[in-house]
Amino acid sequence: GGLGGGLPGGLGGLPLSHSRAVFISMLPPNISYEELCSAVGEYGPLESVKIIPDKRHGFVNFVDPADALQLMASTGQQVPLRGKPTLLQWGKARPVPNDLLQAIRTGATRSIYVCNVPEGASEAALTAVFSPYGELESVRMVPKKRAAFANYTCVASAIQARERLHGRARPAPFAEAAAAEAA
Repeated sequence: GGLGGGLPGGLGGLPLSHSRAVFISMLPPNISYEELCSAVGEYGPLESVKIIPDKRHGFVNFVDPADALQLMASTGQQVPLRGKPTLLQWGKARPVPNDLLQAIRTGATRSIYVCNVPEGASEAALTAVFSPYGELESVRMVPKKRAAFANYTCVASAIQARERLHGRARPAPFAEAAAAEAA
């Protein structure tokens, strides 16, 4: 089980306000995390996103169950992706751990802002630095500001990356780009 089919019945007898999870079926082939997040993220902050490519479905967990309800109620349980409807159903989410919830309340998101990016650094180098901490939705370079954004598929991964990398020496891919920049 774990899935409830529509607004009236809810999820396993629980009121809908208790579910922050949405199951999405009929995803287009090769859908990206960025496309999925763009389609549903406007309804509220996402705690996590998961795509199962071979089954063409995914899961999104909102931070706030009210945001999941807003998505379901305002879209008629369908979201268009690449011009075709995808079906939304209620999913079963685990509660957000208290430490993660506290971090989110104090500003943690799925995105990390990276400053002092060496001029020669590439998107691939940034991906190499941040991918060990979790699955990335996207990486965005802002060369004119020597900055970048690493966008994870879940808040916990972004927190872990920040804790491990903040204030540390430049990771190898950045150090190589910085050395090339200085030469």
